[in-house]
Amino acid sequence: MPKGQTISPKFYIIMNFKAEKLTTVIDISDNLLKVLSISRGKKGKTAGVLDCVKLQSEEERTIAKEVRTLLSRHKILNSHFMINFPRHLVTVKNVRLPTTNDSEIKNMTELQAIKYIPYSREEMVVSHKVISITPEGYSDALLVLAQKKSVNKYINVFKLAGINIEKIGLSSEGILNWYIELAKGYSGSVAIIDIDMYHTHIQVIRDGALFFSRSVSFDACSAESNKNGLLREIKLSFDTYLKERNDGVSAMLVSGGEAYTNGIGGFLAANIAIPCEIIPQADSLKTEKASEQILDKIRDYSYVALFGLASSPASLAINLIPQDILTRKSIEAAKKELIKSAILILCISAAIFAILEKKMLEKRAYLGKLEGKLRTIE
Repeated sequence: MPKGQTISPKFYIIMNFKAEKLTTVIDISDNLLKVLSISRGKKGKTAGVLDCVKLQSEEERTIAKEVRTLLSRHKILNSHFMINFPRHLVTVKNVRLPTTNDSEIKNMTELQAIKYIPYSREEMVVSHKVISITPEGYSDALLVLAQKKSVNKYINVFKLAGINIEKIGLSSEGILNWYIELAKGYSGSVAIIDIDMYHTHIQVIRDGALFFSRSVSFDACSAESNKNGLLREIKLSFDTYLKERNDGVSAMLVSGGEAYTNGIGGFLAANIAIPCEIIPQADSLKTEKASEQILDKIRDYSYVALFGLASSPASLAINLIPQDILTRKSIEAAKKELIKSAILILCISAAIFAILEKKMLEKRAYLGKLEGKLRTIE
C-alpha cells in the first residue's frame, strides 16, 4: 500500500435513525462513559450516536444513572446493547489444542484457564477465539480470562439501569473488526496502535486473525514526556511477537484521539523502521454532517474498539458474560419460544375451530332451507 494513503471506513453520522436497527456499544473505563450506536439500512452502516461523558463516581448506582441519562438524551430506547470490556482488565494467552471440535475446544480452554490464574475457577470468566487450524488438526486459540467481580460490576450497572446486555465483547476483538473493515490491502503481520486518553492498545494481526494483544498505561495528555516510554513498550511487544511467532511486524497503523495521534504517530514512524499509517478517526465519519460536539469527542478519545464491536456483532467470538447467566438467558429464551409456540398453536386451533364452526352453521342453515322447501312441497 503506498505510503501516505489514508484508508477511510464507511461510517457516517446521521442523527435521524430507526432505533430498532441499532447496535449500541457502551464503554465504562478510566472514569469515562462512552457510547456508540450504529444502525443498518439500505445504505449500509451508519453511526447514529457518538458521545462521551466523565463519570463523577465509581459507585454502581451513580454510573447506572449516568448511563440512563446519556441514553435518554440521545433517545436510544430500542437497541441491541453490548459492553466493550477493556483489554487491560483481562489476561490473554495463546494456546494450542489437539482438536478442531468446538465443544472439545471449549472444554479444553476451561482446563487450560486454571494454569494461568491465581484464583479459583469460580472467580473467573473464561472465553476464547479460535485463531487458526493447523494441517495436523490442532487449533490455535486466544484464551481470554477476566475476574468475575469485574465482569459482575458491569452487569450490575446495566441491571440497575434497566438495560438488557446481549454481549460483553473484548476491545481487542473490536479493534480487529475495525481493521478488517479498513485495511484489506495489507499483507503480512500488521500492528494496530490504538491510542486513547489513558491506555494504548498494541496488537498484531495477520491474515484477518488476532495473534498478539496488549494494553499499556499511557497518559496521552502528557505525551511529550511519555513518548519514549510508549516507544519502548511497542518495541518490546514487537520483539515478543517475533519470538512467539518467528514473524516480524511488516507495517503499523496508528489511530485514536485526534488531539494526540498525529504527534505520537509521527514520533513512532520516525523511530520504528517499518511503514507507518496514521488513520484519523475523523475519516471514519462524514465530517460535513458531523456536529462540532462529535468532532470534539473523537478529538479527545478513541472509539476504534467501539466501531469494530458495533459494526459486525455477529462475527464476535469472545463473550465475557458468565456461563451461568448465559445458561439462564438461554432457558428464558427457550421458555419464551415455547410460550410463543403454544400461543401460535392455540391461535391456529382457534382459527381452525372457527372455520369448522362457520362451515357447520352454513350446513345447518342449508339444511334448514331444504326442510322448509320439503314442508312447502308436502
